Amino acid sequence: MLTLWCFLLLPVAQTVQAALSIEVSSSQTTNPASYAVDGNSSTFWHSEYSPVLVPLPHTIYLDTGSSQLLNGFTYVPRQDGNHNGNIGTYSLAVSTDNKTWTTVVTSTFQDDATKKTVGFANTQARYLRLNATSEAGNRGQWTSAAEFDFSLAPTAVGGLGVWGPVINMPLVPVAGFIEYSTGNIWTFAAYGPIAYQVGLYGYTISAVYNPTTGATSSVNVSNTQHDMFCPGMSLMFDGKAIVTGGDTANKTSIYDSSTDQWVAGAVMKIPRGYQSTTTTSTGKVFNIGGSWSGGYGGKNGEIYDPGTNTWSLLPGCPVAPMLTADAQGAFRTDNHA
Repeated sequence: MLTLWCFLLLPVAQTVQAALSIEVSSSQTTNPASYAVDGNSSTFWHSEYSPVLVPLPHTIYLDTGSSQLLNGFTYVPRQDGNHNGNIGTYSLAVSTDNKTWTTVVTSTFQDDATKKTVGFANTQARYLRLNATSEAGNRGQWTSAAEFDFSLAPTAVGGLGVWGPVINMPLVPVAGFIEYSTGNIWTFAAYGPIAYQVGLYGYTISAVYNPTTGATSSVNVSNTQHDMFCPGMSLMFDGKAIVTGGDTANKTSIYDSSTDQWVAGAVMKIPRGYQSTTTTSTGKVFNIGGSWSGGYGGKNGEIYDPGTNTWSLLPGCPVAPMLTADAQGAFRTDNHA
């Protein structure tokens, strides 16, 4: 059994913008490329829109000055209150000679003004190439940026190792699991990438991170009618992930990595969220607790049989003996019981 509730990787890296030079595929006369590497977030580069609109994609080339061990890239959108040109989908590639390129990240930025940090595995390179393929708000064929920068990989100290780079995700990953057969990491937000609402929506905005390629893809899991925000999760003996409860408190969803498919399982006898769950020695999946959703109290144990796709109550497994004296009462006393 493996459950990953939330993860955060912290970088130990140095940004060194002073060494950057830049070339772009197009720029507006009043907003030249140099504005994106001048250390001043009140200025910004903008792709050409007048007198001729140069459409997407737009490409940015950054020269760090010498071949170095890189592990990250940062992008600050324009800070003037206008979101036109905020980068949406993009790919980032690196090169040592400005001829042979290796793509290290393909992902999507959120449509806001916050600084974006993109991490990738330590890579020897001098040049970075950012290819912007969409505008985050679909407002037009534009690209803009207040600042670009890169980061140097940290050096391990005394055999202790170092944290890897921050992984840029297109959502807030409140829960996740590792696919046993591929090593890919599935993460979940809720009905939206940065918001949740108990019981109102029947789908989950998800993202899959491939640790081999560094790519992150967005997926809307809707066929099981299950908002999987704050669920219980276990891996079954056959490697399938079983996700239970959460925002849609009585639902069960099962992921099969061999077919890359989600299917609906039987609904639970007791609706729950933030419950505890584990795969037992018999291969059945046990759930208990979880008053975060589906009503307060009485979240006694039940067990799922994957062979028959059924949930059964366990009268001998009451939740009462494990309740905590939480200040928020029943809402919290059996979360992760």
